[in-house]
Amino acid sequence: MNAPLRHRIAAPQIEIADFLECAEYQLWFVAEGWITLQVAADGIQFLAEAAGYVDEFGQDAIQDLLGRTFARLRTAPEHT
Repeated sequence: MNAPLRHRIAAPQIEIADFLECAEYQLWFVAEGWITLQVAADGIQFLAEAAGYVDEFGQDAIQDLLGRTFARLRTAPEHT
């Protein structure tokens, strides 16, 4: 009885614009030092999966979006 519980999480009904806004918020949290980049990326990835965006757009598209969003951390003057 030590098997992990596997159940689907109800997919949030969010628009892609709201998803992108969530990614922007995660970027801000990382820039402020509140969370790590890994935590932010994992959270947004989980949201993409739960919302069905990975199935709809593909994992490569989600990774590209995350890469472009979080790449701005490297170009921000205070984070170089």
